[in-house]
Amino acid sequence: MPRWNLERKLVVGVLVLFLIPTLLAGAITVGLYRRGVFEDVSALILTAVIGFAAMMGYLGVMTHTIGRSLVRTLLEIQRGTELMATVNPEHRHRIQTGDELESVAEEINRMADRVRDARLGLEAEVARATGDLHAERAKLSAILGELDEGVVVATLEGRVTLVNRAAQQMLGGEPLLGRSLFDFVDRETVMHFHTRLSAGQGAAERFTLHPVGGAVLQAGMTSLVAAEGEATGFILALRDVSRPAREDEARQRLLDDALHDLRGSLSSIRSLSESLLGDPATNAPAGPLLAAIHSEAVRLSELVSVTGGSSRLGLARAPWHFEEVTVADLLAMSLRRFKGQGGDAGAVEVGEVEPGLPSLRAEVSALSVGLAHLLRTVSGYREPAGRMWLAPVRRGGVLQMEAGAEATVAVADLEGSLDTPIALGRERRLTARDIVRRHAGEVWAYADAGRAGFRLTLPMEGDRPATVVAEEDSIRVTRFMGAGMVSGAGALPPRQERPELYDFSFFDQMERHVLTSDRERQLEELTFVVLDTETTGLWPDDDRIVSLAGVKVRGGSVRPSEFFDALVKAGRPVPAASSRLHGITDAMLADAPPIDVVLPAFERFAEGAVLVGHEIWFDLQFLARAADRIGLPPLTVTHPILDARWLSQTVHGSASEHTLEAAAARLGVVIEGRHSALGDALATAKVFVRLLPLLKKRGIVTLGQALDAARAARGRGPGSRDRG
Repeated sequence: MPRWNLERKLVVGVLVLFLIPTLLAGAITVGLYRRGVFEDVSALILTAVIGFAAMMGYLGVMTHTIGRSLVRTLLEIQRGTELMATVNPEHRHRIQTGDELESVAEEINRMADRVRDARLGLEAEVARATGDLHAERAKLSAILGELDEGVVVATLEGRVTLVNRAAQQMLGGEPLLGRSLFDFVDRETVMHFHTRLSAGQGAAERFTLHPVGGAVLQAGMTSLVAAEGEATGFILALRDVSRPAREDEARQRLLDDALHDLRGSLSSIRSLSESLLGDPATNAPAGPLLAAIHSEAVRLSELVSVTGGSSRLGLARAPWHFEEVTVADLLAMSLRRFKGQGGDAGAVEVGEVEPGLPSLRAEVSALSVGLAHLLRTVSGYREPAGRMWLAPVRRGGVLQMEAGAEATVAVADLEGSLDTPIALGRERRLTARDIVRRHAGEVWAYADAGRAGFRLTLPMEGDRPATVVAEEDSIRVTRFMGAGMVSGAGALPPRQERPELYDFSFFDQMERHVLTSDRERQLEELTFVVLDTETTGLWPDDDRIVSLAGVKVRGGSVRPSEFFDALVKAGRPVPAASSRLHGITDAMLADAPPIDVVLPAFERFAEGAVLVGHEIWFDLQFLARAADRIGLPPLTVTHPILDARWLSQTVHGSASEHTLEAAAARLGVVIEGRHSALGDALATAKVFVRLLPLLKKRGIVTLGQALDAARAARGRGPGSRDRG
């Protein structure tokens, strides 16, 4: 049946609405006229009034009938749509008006069908992702459950969101999930090192914790960073070192006591021998014997003095598990504790820290508590409006700290506070004297001429300044470690046969993590980091990285001043054959940082960049294993990856040779420092930059198009087997 559209219905309705009463009124008028009614004026007026009232009544009834039908249909559509959008997505309209309203209802039904299909697809995808998440969480739980090391993940406020069984046992055995970590460990220590971490002073912080129960825990802290780059919490990796730490401290005490007793005995022998040698009554034959005894006692005394020094045999030192801390950090932490205990930290004049002052090895939590205790004691005796200060002074190989004030007090009163137990956490208590002596230092009280307080001495970490990154240099990690050290070039030995490492699953993994918005970005707008590695050999499972380098490409040009170049301690000897190739020897790596320091630094350098390399899958194999060993995600998850080798094949075809040397020669690039990580990275960067305009001529201008082109080139076969 043909549909009547709504416009036609309204036109016909209006015509009917006015035509019927008009015809009816005309018929009545004609009938009355024939009967002569209109000759009577009053009858005419009455007829007109009745006719008008009848017509208005008719028009009202008909208008209401038409309008109610239209409104009822619209209400039915509105209510049905509301059901679809809220409680019953399967509801559908059943409007049969034969006009546009029926068409609107049918379109709404079709839209609801599409929404339902999309919802079902989304639910299936969510279910799949949730299943994957549960599987990954189960794997993570299984791994964490079997680890001997403790793992704690907490928010910035200290709320524990993940913890494994080992960490729970280390922190006292009580349930931790959902509770504040600071109920079990020192808040000030944790937040101090998190502040350092947030300031970019390192990829990780290492320090010691003393939780409830008296354990000694070595903690490694890394930041938990959201996708937007904002820190949302931190991760603590804990290792129980209670036994070796206590054995070390006991051994240190035993050695200190033995040296102390030995000094006393030797002093007595020297005094006695000197007296006998100076006594005229001593028999002449005994003189040489006494002189020999005296000389030996003097020699032993000197040996004891040297042995007790901080530079010999590791004696007279702080325990090995203490953390390294700058003097400025120690002062700041002590003042925060003093303020937290109700002290007026603003009234304390803090002495200037000498530039280049070596760091301290200290149990920061205990030492800062001890200094805060000394400040609190001094503040109790301070004269009204009197000065108070905390000043560090270097005296030879030790640091002297003075916590004093303008005060009148007896030394004996101050000395008593040195032996007052101080709470370190909920269970641990030490005196200020004990804390300082555990740091191989001494502390004493003084009072003189209206000034009183405490002085303490602490051994410093040799003459090597602590590594402190200035705020303005915190992002300049391009000159990290080993920067500028040439890995070697010159006459090269015959190359070893290279293993098959065409693991394209790396590229598949990477492409799953590339956002659609990133795929659409123009290549000329992106920042690239071109990387290269040198290794001890060719087998990722057995060999290790000895050098990692990268150089940035931005705006279609190489930025040679923005580079990263680091030697890496391999943890195993470098074979002679490998050394002949890249020039890196064991001696060069003796003081190099390990990969767990270098790789996080490289990640910071390459943050937000697309990684490029020549036959980069070789480097990715080694980097993936290194990342796995130190608990970092693989680079293929955090960065898009492009291989200059496949882009070269895209431009020049699979018939050409695509080694780094061949590609460089074809594009007019001179390679300097071949087989050094930085030299190869620079050469690859120059090759990549010259490939970009050639790719553009072939319509490859976005990251997604470059990834697709590289994938297509890989599908045509690996071609050359030689790595640049």
